[in-house]
Amino acid sequence: RRYLSCVVRVSVEKEPDRFVCLVEELARRGVFASGSLVPLLCANENILRTSKYAQDLKERFLSCVPNGRVIENFLDERELSAIFRETALNVHPSTADAFGMTVVEAAAFGAPSVMHRGGAVGASELLRPHLSESIEVDVLAPVHEFADKIESVIADPKTRLVVAKNASARALEWDETSYGQAMLEHLSTY
Repeated sequence: RRYLSCVVRVSVEKEPDRFVCLVEELARRGVFASGSLVPLLCANENILRTSKYAQDLKERFLSCVPNGRVIENFLDERELSAIFRETALNVHPSTADAFGMTVVEAAAFGAPSVMHRGGAVGASELLRPHLSESIEVDVLAPVHEFADKIESVIADPKTRLVVAKNASARALEWDETSYGQAMLEHLSTY
């Protein structure tokens, strides 16, 4: 697994600039120098064509890590699974997100995810940090503190493996039957 990935829409509300700031700091520290860890940013070509924000983020990302990977095309399930199968750590930079589906998709392929501390990302209800199904960080911390935390997770393959295993098991148990059961239980309270 070689990617430090960020797979969110490159728009202000998803806050991918936090990921780019993180990558800039990690690059300054030499984390990507050996080439064994490669930052990966997904950016939709339609958004890149029309958004100065997205264009600037892509430029900043590639200027700090020229061997970083930017994916501009829409990813079908096969392509997305290939990325997550190679992801060492997925970073979900949003401070709040109704769900954060890519976190669960990453988990299904054994890629652990980092989410903002405090439960403001809905996926943290399914992939519970306190049960080592995801990793909580303060994405609002100064970038050097955020980078310290990410570096410690990257340097600890045992923790990543445990979280990946737990996250994958949890994500894959959430199928149509379990969803239907949860909805039935929820509706029966009314």
